[in-house]
This record gives sequence, structure tokens and C-alpha cells, in this order.
Amino acid sequence: MEDNNQKNAFDQNKLATPVTIVAWVSVLLLLVAGGFTWYFFSLKTSSLESIIKPGEIREVIGGTESVRIPAGTFRYTIPGVPYVGVHNHIGKNSFIVGDVSGAVASVLEYWNPGKITPAEITERLVRSGSFDFSTDGVEKYVQETGYYVVKKERLTLNEVKKYINEEVRTPLFLLLPLTESQPFNSTFHYYPATVLIGIDEPNGKLIFQSYWLGNNYELSFKDFQRLQNIMSPSGQNQYLIIQPKNLAMALNKIKNLEETPYPPRGIVMKETEEMFKNYTIGMRALSKNNYIEEERHLERVVNDEKFLEFMPPYFKVFALHVLAEAKLALGKMEEAEKYALSAVEFNHDLDKPFKDFPGYEVRGYNTPERLDKISAPYRVLGDIYMRLGEFELAQPAYKNALEINSANNRATRGFRLSEILLKLETNTPSGSKSFAEILVQNSPWNVSWERTEGPGRFSSGTFKMSFSHSSGKEALSGRFFESSIGAEDGSLDNFVIKGNCVSFTFSAGNKNYYYFCFTKKDSLTGIISGFLNNNDFLADIVAISATN
Repeated sequence: MEDNNQKNAFDQNKLATPVTIVAWVSVLLLLVAGGFTWYFFSLKTSSLESIIKPGEIREVIGGTESVRIPAGTFRYTIPGVPYVGVHNHIGKNSFIVGDVSGAVASVLEYWNPGKITPAEITERLVRSGSFDFSTDGVEKYVQETGYYVVKKERLTLNEVKKYINEEVRTPLFLLLPLTESQPFNSTFHYYPATVLIGIDEPNGKLIFQSYWLGNNYELSFKDFQRLQNIMSPSGQNQYLIIQPKNLAMALNKIKNLEETPYPPRGIVMKETEEMFKNYTIGMRALSKNNYIEEERHLERVVNDEKFLEFMPPYFKVFALHVLAEAKLALGKMEEAEKYALSAVEFNHDLDKPFKDFPGYEVRGYNTPERLDKISAPYRVLGDIYMRLGEFELAQPAYKNALEINSANNRATRGFRLSEILLKLETNTPSGSKSFAEILVQNSPWNVSWERTEGPGRFSSGTFKMSFSHSSGKEALSGRFFESSIGAEDGSLDNFVIKGNCVSFTFSAGNKNYYYFCFTKKDSLTGIISGFLNNNDFLADIVAISATN
């Protein structure tokens, strides 16, 4: 009986063994799964929560070793980074001025939509004087907003993945040349701001939101490195990392947003890439009064076979009239007139849609200054006619400029001066000697004028200008004297006498153009007008004397 009970117990134990094993295996699997889950979420969140806790200011996340660079072949583009640039310069973005404020607006709008408007960014970054073509002014401004932690960091292409990934989702602000051929020297270089939003290792590409070249603009690793290589060492591979102080909360909010795919690049973006590269460099040259580079790059724009068909109207007009101004400064009057007339011809409907380009609204942060850009083609045309001595043509050109923008000071001065000079040319006393006759009869001769300036456009002081000619010599010489600087001797080129007016270019370092007209042909008392080296007017009624 006891043996049977033992046998039954043994049989029951044998039957229970598989069940026990299954139970233990299940428990073990649950433990492993739980451990893995804990490890996975702990590892996933440690890179954020161990560095940045809600409400606590920390260094930017990529600056720590806790953030791992994704391994293997990597491909990721941050969703939802807004494009702010010339290809959507409408609505609130029409208040953005330049690529630096555009790139800042793109990054800040991504982190905190509507927190700081484009108008505020331009007001504080550009008009406050903190604007510059480096990351220093941007870093200072963004920190002053009080919402962000900012850090400069040098990154290799591999290290860029610390930020451009699913977890950290941080767009990177950087400066980047447009072409390898763009000029670089101590007085002129230009690296527009752009925003890096993606990296595609399988195809060897980076993806940008480029103010000038459009949204999701792609650049190969090879081309990117070539562009970086032409920068000074201090700017190579340097990025500005901008993150909210409460990064974890910001990222959670961003990840919960519905992801809208980036729109494909439009036909205008694609067809105008090269033109916009040259346009941008030409505009930078304009700001530096570098007329040779300005002329060279803008000629590439207007002579491009795609210019008429694909360049949006606003940029078509601007390229033409700025090129005309460069030609004017270089004394190429026939070409200057041709381009200025073309600019005037196209100067309408600048804010209207053009193909798939939405239009370019000219509002901006300072309406008179922005309107000045629309009236500028007429003002430039007036300046050209003034240089040619065609005052009767200059007057209506200036009048058209002032009808668009009555605050265009350069057009106002030009119009006033053209009126005076036109009267001087047409009201010649009968029987009086011509200015040319006076010079011929009294050779050698010299003429001088003098005035005293108060505070204003120039520093206070006395200004003198004289020009002279010795009998039997073709060369003309001149001297310019300013009490606060001293005297400069130079040559007088392109000396032309027309009626009772004389024009010449005075070269002493810079080249300035002057135009004299005299109220009395036998006394040489009259008015002097001048074009300075930036083509701006200098106009005064002065006493002029001649000695024999």
C-alpha cells in the first residue's frame, strides 16, 4: 500500500514537472522583458532628463558625452523647422531683413511658435545694431531674449548627428559661403546664415533651410566641405546651438505635433539657384562699395539665360538697377543707362505671384526704407542723366521716384539740383563769354571753392577744392582740403566743359565725381554739385573764384 502511494506520488510529480518548467520560464521571460523595457526607456530618456530637468538651466545637450552619436548609416531630417526666406517673403515674414534674421526666425519659430515675431527679431537684431555677419551678434541677441541656452561648438559631419536625430531634434545655425569662387579678402567676404535640418549619410548629403536658396536645400558632403574650407579657420565647422532652457518639455511638445512633410522645391527655387548665389554676393559687394565685384556678379545674374523667364520681378528689378549704379560709379554711362531703363520697365507688380513664387511683399520693419527700394530705379536713372548733363531727363526720373516715396532723400536732392542746373544752362546772358573761352584766354588758370560745414552729413570743418591747368600741359591736377583731415592731391580725369558747366573725376584714393555750373559766365560764381564715391550727392551753392 505504501509502495503504491509512493508510486502515485512519483507519477504525479512526473506529470507536474513540465508545468513547473513552463511557469518558471514564463516568470523568467517576464523579468527579462521588464528589465529590457526598463533599460531601454532609461537609456532613451537618460540623454535628456539626466542633463536637462524641467525648469532647470543646463548646458546644451550635445555638449555632454551622455549624448551618443547614432551608429551605422544614418539618415534623418528634423520635421517642422519653418523656412523663412526670400521665397516666402510675405505676411509676417515680410518684416524679415536679411539672411541672419531669417535664420534666427526659423530656429526660434521652431522651438516656440509665435513667441517672438519676425518683426521683433528684425527690430532687435538688425535695427538695434547688434546685427553682424558672425555668430557673435546672434548669440548675444538670442541669450537676451531670456528663453534659450546658446553655445558655439565645432562639429565634424559625424558629430552633427548628436543634434540632428529623432531624440534631440535641434536645428543648427551656421554661416556658409555660397560658392567656391566668391571673393575673400580682408575688406570683402560674405558668409550667409543658414539652418542645417538634416543629414543623409547613404546619399552623402546635408539638408538646409537656406534664406536665399529655398527650403530643404541639399548640398553634398563634398561640396559642403569645399565651402567650409574657404572660410577663415575661426569659422570652419562652427555651429551655433540654440535650445530652450526647458528642453525636455519643448521636445515632448514638438514630438506630439502632427508632422507635415516639407513642400517640394518649386520650379523658381530650382531654376534660380545660381542666379541667387551671384545676386547675393553682388548685393554684399554693394554694401562695401566694391563696384568691381558688384558689377561682375550682377552681370552674371542679368546675363543668365534663365533671368527673364525665372527670376522673380522684385529681384529682376533690383539686380538691374544696382548693376546700373555700379556702372555709373565705374563711369560706364551707356551701359548704366541701358540697365537703369530696363529696371524701370520691370518695376511693377513686385508683390504679385510669379509662377510658383508667391510674390515678395515690400513692407519690412521700416516702410520708408523699403519703399526707397521700389523708387530706387527711378532715382538711379536720374543720377545717370545728371552725370550726363541731361538735366531735362533727370527731372522726371526723380519726380517718379518721389511719387513712390516722398521720403527718398537722394531723389529729393537730385530733383532740387536738376532744377537749379537746368536754369543755369538755359539762362545764359547774351554776349557774355563762355566758360571755355575764359579758361583758354587765361591759361594757366586755377579755380577754387570753399565752404564751412556744420554738424550733419560730414564732420564739422572747412572744405576747399581747387583745380588748375598749366599752359601746354594736358594733365589737370586738383587739391581737396578738409580742416579735420588735411589736404589730398589728386588728378582730374574726364574733364568736360559743356556750356557754362564743367565736370571731372577727382582721384585721390577714392574717385569722386564733380559737376560745376556757373551763374555768371564772366565771374565764375555759381553752384557745385558732386557725386561722392558711393554715388550720393554733395550739392552746395558756393562762391567760386578764378585767378590768372
